[in-house]
Amino acid sequence: MQAVQAALVAAFGVGPTDTNIIFMVHPSHRFMCPPDRDDPERYTNITVVGHASRTVEAKRHFYTAVVDNLEALGIPRNCSLIQLHELPPEDIAIRGGHPMRDFPAAMEPSRTAPVSVDEYIQGFSPDVQTILQRVRQVVRDAAPLAQEVISYRMPALKQNGVLVYFAAFKNHIGLYPPITGDARIQKAIAPYAGEKGNLRFPLDKPIPYDLISRITALRVKQDAAKAESRRRKVK
Repeated sequence: MQAVQAALVAAFGVGPTDTNIIFMVHPSHRFMCPPDRDDPERYTNITVVGHASRTVEAKRHFYTAVVDNLEALGIPRNCSLIQLHELPPEDIAIRGGHPMRDFPAAMEPSRTAPVSVDEYIQGFSPDVQTILQRVRQVVRDAAPLAQEVISYRMPALKQNGVLVYFAAFKNHIGLYPPITGDARIQKAIAPYAGEKGNLRFPLDKPIPYDLISRITALRVKQDAAKAESRRRKVK
């Protein structure tokens, strides 16, 4: 599922938390595929339903990304079938049952993904750039050993795994992933938590930089504990 989601993010600009994927595994006697494939039992059929506004280049990028990602999981390149079903925007309902046509921004072709955090930040207005730079410095100070990366088209800090993502939107700064494991912090973030637990800091209100620092420090501890647990399992 992550292989497909990563391809959707990279090629179509789908948000990292905008997931709606169903994974089904059928025993070998329940399906048929061309017998000349390298590993018929691992044949993978991927069907994507979306709106009809993607460019041909974006679709090619998606197909290639899916095959590359599946190959990394051990599925041969000739053992997949990718089908993209495109619907007119009035035939897709989002955001509480409203036709997608009512949200033009949701149908805009994806932009080229930034290759660095600097490039990402430069894509916004000066006032938002100032906020993003401050958030960037706060999370770096809280996780000095972490590496800056671009993941899912957003700035992120990575140590053993990704600690935090941050991104700018029209009306807020987003911080991911959802935070658990500390009662005090969870109480503090409650006013900013969205439906899925991701945090939204409104641009028209003071950004709680101290809270962002505490969140990042918590994620550093959780990341280290998870890495240590994996090492013990290997032993």
